[in-house]
Amino acid sequence: MALFDAWYKPVQCPLCRTQGAEKFLFLLRCPNPQCPKFDAEWARESSRTRVAPTTLVPLEPPAGTFDPGPDRFAIRYRNFQGFDREYTADRRTGRRRGNNVSFRVKPTGRRINFNRRFIQNLAEVDALLAEKSLQPNARERQVLGYHKKFGTTSPLYEQIRQKFPHWQP
Repeated sequence: MALFDAWYKPVQCPLCRTQGAEKFLFLLRCPNPQCPKFDAEWARESSRTRVAPTTLVPLEPPAGTFDPGPDRFAIRYRNFQGFDREYTADRRTGRRRGNNVSFRVKPTGRRINFNRRFIQNLAEVDALLAEKSLQPNARERQVLGYHKKFGTTSPLYEQIRQKFPHWQP
C-alpha cells in the first residue's frame, strides 16, 4: 500500500469530523481512535510527519440580547471544522426533525440546527426533547390558540384541552 500513499489527500473525516484524515478513492484513514475508520499503524507513522493545521482568523462574536433565563442549558457540539463548541440554548424552543434538532441560542436568539450525530451530550438533549413531547404539536397549538382567541369551543378543542389541561400560549 506504500505505493499509493502519495495519492492520499488530506480531508476532514466525514464520520467524526476530525482534521487530518486521508482519503484515496473510497478508502479513508482517520487518526481518531474512536472513529470506525481509525487506522492505528497509519496514525502511528503519520504522527511524526503531520504538520499543525493553519490558524483560523476568529470571527467577531455575535451580538444580541436574547437570554433564555432559567430555561437555559448547554449543548456541546462538534462543528463542521471539527472544533468542539458549546452553545447556550433555551430548552423551551427545542424541535426535532429527522436526525436534526434545533434550538434558539444565546446571544442572538436565532434558531440553530444541530445534527444529532455531532452533539456531544446527546443523552441530555434527547431527555429534554422527550420531556418536551408532553407539549401540544403545531396543529394542536393552532386549535388551542384559535379557540382561546375567539372564546369558542369544539369537540376537537375539548379533546385537546383534556390532553393538555395546563397549557398556556
